[in-house]
Amino acid sequence: MEQRFPFCHVTRLSSGQWFLTEKATGREYNPSEPATPNAR
Repeated sequence: MEQRFPFCHVTRLSSGQWFLTEKATGREYNPSEPATPNAR
């Protein structure tokens, strides 16, 4: 995930989801596509 979003801080949540925070703004970053392809 770090390679796909080099401008973000990447955190893996206990639920298995990815939490992305933009380094430039410090805000949460929501990619248009789901980070977990196997999510229902």
